Amino acid sequence: MPRELVHRRAISEVFLTGIQRNESTIYTVSAQWPRWHVFFGSIGQGFDSALVVETLRQLTVLIAHTQLHVPLGMQFLMPDISVSMTSGAMRNPFAPAEVTAEVMVSEVKASVQGVNAFRTSAIFRVDGQMIADGAAGARIVDPEAYVRIRSRSPVADRHRIVPPVPAADVGHSTAWNVVLGESSAAGCWPLRVDVSNPILFDHPLDHIPGVLLIEAVRQSVRLALLDPSLDFSLLEARFMSIAEFGDEAVVVLESVTADTDTTTVLANIQASGTVRMHATASITTNQQPDSVLPPSPRRKPAETGYVDLRENLHA
Repeated sequence: MPRELVHRRAISEVFLTGIQRNESTIYTVSAQWPRWHVFFGSIGQGFDSALVVETLRQLTVLIAHTQLHVPLGMQFLMPDISVSMTSGAMRNPFAPAEVTAEVMVSEVKASVQGVNAFRTSAIFRVDGQMIADGAAGARIVDPEAYVRIRSRSPVADRHRIVPPVPAADVGHSTAWNVVLGESSAAGCWPLRVDVSNPILFDHPLDHIPGVLLIEAVRQSVRLALLDPSLDFSLLEARFMSIAEFGDEAVVVLESVTADTDTTTVLANIQASGTVRMHATASITTNQQPDSVLPPSPRRKPAETGYVDLRENLHA
């Protein structure tokens, strides 16, 4: 698909290959995942949850532009995203994965200017086998409204890049992909934001992207459980407000509990005393509770209640 329709600059980072409308609100979106990727696919022979998240983001943007008539140049805000991985699904290491996503669009809201909100839910299949499902919310504002929103919170040009934790400890082969810095506080790590990363910052952004925030939570879990191969079997992320480049943000593990073969994690991204993202995740593992790092005393309860959608993450 044309790269501008999924908000990507590099052709190599466009995973979608086609879209077909089946019914008024149901679509089939095709995608191809590479055999190897410098950032995605760092979990051995299984399917990477981060790749599912990125594909879900891309197909949500694609549907907005090609099916809901949202013009290019509009700003996308994403209040939430979730994925659930199918247990035991394995990829073929000798061929790219040909992916089919059955997508349903719901909760479409529009004004005289056009569609300004909707939700997507998708079932992902490879060779007919279900490998994941997910859902995402989208809010759309025009550039003028976006400027007014961002004027309430000044944006710094750059984020301070802190020394990374060892790449091998978080499941990567290069420090370029490490999004956490060294920390002396258990269960709490500073966010490491390197805008030169060609995957996380494929195109110019005025904030820290959601995929980086989600990856920060995953890397923190890998560090806490001392297993760089762990991946989410279930992830539910809510973006409370935009994470600014000027923020000295930290990822905090609120709680990590294990029961038989499943570990449940509550985590958030904090900056300037505000929770920017809250995440609930499950990981399939044999890790025992007494080996989990204790939560940091710096943690704060996740914010609940009213969420100002004007402040939600820009996709």
